[in-house]
Formats: sequence, C-alpha cells, structure tokens
Amino acid sequence: MRKKLGIVFLILAIIMFALYFGSGTILKIIQNPDAINELSVDELEENTDREAIFQWDAISAIDSVSILSNAKPINKDAIIAQMVMPELEIDLPVLKGLNAQNLNHGVATLYDGLELGKGNFALAGHNMATYNVLLNRLYDMPDRPFDLYIYDKKTVYHYVTYAKLHTDQYAFQYTEDSEAENRGKPIVSILTCDRPYEEDQRIFIMAELYDSYPYSEPIELKPSEATKQYRN
Repeated sequence: MRKKLGIVFLILAIIMFALYFGSGTILKIIQNPDAINELSVDELEENTDREAIFQWDAISAIDSVSILSNAKPINKDAIIAQMVMPELEIDLPVLKGLNAQNLNHGVATLYDGLELGKGNFALAGHNMATYNVLLNRLYDMPDRPFDLYIYDKKTVYHYVTYAKLHTDQYAFQYTEDSEAENRGKPIVSILTCDRPYEEDQRIFIMAELYDSYPYSEPIELKPSEATKQYRN
C-alpha cells in the first residue's frame, strides 16, 4: 500500500513540475513577438484608437491551466508598439487592453488613454519561471540603469530605468501620473509579479524619458550616457 501511495505522489510531483515549468514552453509556442513587423503605421494608430477592456483580475499568478485556456494567437488589433530592453533580451509587443490573452503575448497597458512620451505609461506583464520568457529577466535585473525603448514605427521613445521596487500587491500608486509629476519627466512603469506564481508581491520597474527620435529601419537603439559603460 505504501509503495502504491509513493508511486502516486511521485506521479503527482512530476505532473506539478511539468505544469510549473511547462507553461513557459507553451507560451514560446503560441507567441509571435515580431507581430509588429506585419503592421503598418496606420494600423498601429488605428489600434491605439480602438476601445479596449481592462480586466484587473488578469494580473494574477499564471499557471499552465490558465495559459492553455487562453492559448490563442496574438490579437494584432491590440498591438500599439514594441518594447525592447536589449541587455535583458526583452523584445515584446505592447498591447492595448488588460486581459489574459494580451498578457500571454507581451506587456499590456493598464489604463485607457495612455500616450507614449507623456505622463506615466503604465504597463503590466507576467514574470515566468522559464528563463527569458516574457518578463522573467526583470527579477534578477541588477541595480543599475538600463535602456528601455518603446517604438510605434513613427517614433522611438528612449527611457532609462531609475528604480526597481519590491512592493505588496496594492501599490498601484506607482502606475499613476502623479509619479511622473513627482519625477519631473514622463515615465514608464512596468508591473510584474515578484516571483512567478505568487500574487501577493510585486516588482515595479520605473524608467524616465531620456530621448525620442524618428523611427527608421533597421531600428537604431542608441545607448544613453548612463548605460554606455555597461553595453558592449
């Protein structure tokens, strides 16, 4: 009897392990991080003007079951820009609207009416257990400035990180425009879970606008003075 119970527990442990680490593999299969390349400037502008739903309960611990239930292709009508952090190999679509499908594919806007280069451009994304999937790299991000770029095929908005904050799940004040006013510059705030599959703790990455310049192909990602010493 004990032997049978041991086998059952072993099988359950293997299943839980597969579900825990398998979610990242599922996302890699369904994601299309280069989808912005299939959209024109006009289409991105149309997407920016579309109405969107903001489901705050989508900001919750993620698991394989929830991923599979929302395992749909990326909604290209929701793509409004692309976010790049070269040193952390983060290159993700920015999608308008906060819902499970958008969060499976990139970073999602937290509010309606956000504008790049103005106020607090507040975003949310998942921290995955699988290395280099979605915002996994933010957890071990060193305490120093990093370049962060968001582009919409017209303009490249160059931000530089200035803070990495560990907070409780209710610290939404960092997503408000008052944070930009206090900083004295337009900012980006990125909300993610402190650890994968945990809901009660958050990480906020805060970045301030450093520069903006016309978009060109191939895209030019200029380093800031604050990060030159770290970038090869």
